[in-house]
Amino acid sequence: MTASATPAPITTARLTLRAPQRSDAHLIAALLTSDICTCIAGWDWPVSVQDADASLQVCLEEDARGHSRSFVICDTISGAPLGWLRLFLTPNASELAYWIGEDHQGKGYATEAITAAIRYAFDSLNTPAVTAGLYAGNHASLGLLTKLGFTPLAPGSALATHRDECSGCDYLHLPRPIAEPDEA
Repeated sequence: MTASATPAPITTARLTLRAPQRSDAHLIAALLTSDICTCIAGWDWPVSVQDADASLQVCLEEDARGHSRSFVICDTISGAPLGWLRLFLTPNASELAYWIGEDHQGKGYATEAITAAIRYAFDSLNTPAVTAGLYAGNHASLGLLTKLGFTPLAPGSALATHRDECSGCDYLHLPRPIAEPDEA
């Protein structure tokens, strides 16, 4: 997978997915509510600006090494952050992780952002598949990813490193679409 460590912003009808900056720490911390930290992001709550800054630094370092691509999901008009999306890069797949701030959920932002990220993964990163892991019981994300064409893999567990415990997870897979032959 070849692409610049700092991707150009991805723009959709309502959103801009842009590379994070260290100055985003206070914005990210403000969006990370207790429910998001517990059920979605696996972070300890409350999240301080220092916690968010430390996590942003890790993301930026991993992005620079080509291990991931991180994006702040922003409203295109106001520039206000709405959530987070990250692709963890491996030779066999790009693993999708995302969350949308509670005040912005239910408005189609996740669908729009994930659709753009899938297109980016296939077109710019040339990934053979996009995968996602989500905490078991996250029915909203399971429904969304299924609607976007992801199919379930075997359930498993993942270490929630911030809490030092394992949680049940559902894993999903979306293979690269087969290219249609050009019609002459």
